[in-house]
Amino acid sequence: MMTDILYPHDAQLYDRRFMNCAERHAVVFLKERRAQTDLLFYRAMVSSDEIFRQIIQQKKPKYNFVNGCFNEPDLNALGIYPHELRGESFAQIKPDVDALIRQYGFVLISGSVFYFPHCPEYRQKHLHHLVVLNGVDEAGDRYQVADDNPASVLCQYQYGLQEVAGFFDNNGDRLARWFTLDHYNSDDATRYFHQALRDYLTHYQDSQQFLSGIEDYLKDNFEAREIKLQLLHDGFSLLSGSRTLFAHYLSLQHPDQDAMTELARQLGQQAFILKSLVVKARITQRLDIADLATRARQFQEQESALLQALRTLLRGH
Repeated sequence: MMTDILYPHDAQLYDRRFMNCAERHAVVFLKERRAQTDLLFYRAMVSSDEIFRQIIQQKKPKYNFVNGCFNEPDLNALGIYPHELRGESFAQIKPDVDALIRQYGFVLISGSVFYFPHCPEYRQKHLHHLVVLNGVDEAGDRYQVADDNPASVLCQYQYGLQEVAGFFDNNGDRLARWFTLDHYNSDDATRYFHQALRDYLTHYQDSQQFLSGIEDYLKDNFEAREIKLQLLHDGFSLLSGSRTLFAHYLSLQHPDQDAMTELARQLGQQAFILKSLVVKARITQRLDIADLATRARQFQEQESALLQALRTLLRGH
């Protein structure tokens, strides 16, 4: 049995509610090297319409949700530049990967969870995944691997070349991703992200159909209840993680706006409660639809208040 060694990070903030494995892993390691990385989360305030469109209508897996938080212009504003390398096998790219780890500290590689004992699917199922290689020994035979444990908490593991190569070689992508850091001006970055939020909110629209239509959605008979509950679980998870990360962004960019930041935090907590109620319903097969709808309406009201306060604040700057 493998021992999970927690990788030092803010596990409550950088969790998997909103970000997929590649995004969360990258943010944790970039944050160590570039303190202002969290400014990327001005776009974490994704509309509930976007969650409704991708999760409820398109039925995307949560890990495929496109959130827009890691676009290249925003990364570049922080002096962060992403790069990719592909190869037919790990043996082909190993010299480059080892050199990149030693130079930049970490490299993300894609692969199949079938080959790593810390993954629940070990030797049972092939699923695409990304892990971080953040160390290699002098001989190039053993790697430090950072990845989620079964509870989705980022931990540190150690694997030999055979396991790492097996992971990489048996998936379709065969991709390595790394980041270079260039000099940048932190004051310019602060101004850039102030303007980026202003521009983002100028075009922000949200009918809140996802929240207002929950009761009707659950009562129609066009789809099995279990499928609906899974989709709602994923939707509320995204909603909770996004508002939590946006509250963190506000605390950095507008440290004098405690009330607004607290309102965003409360929205993250309320969405987490909605998710928890759905989890309970899946276990007990019982759901108080009226209570869920009431809580969703309360969320809508507070969200509208946050957006109004944000727009008022930004008009004054």
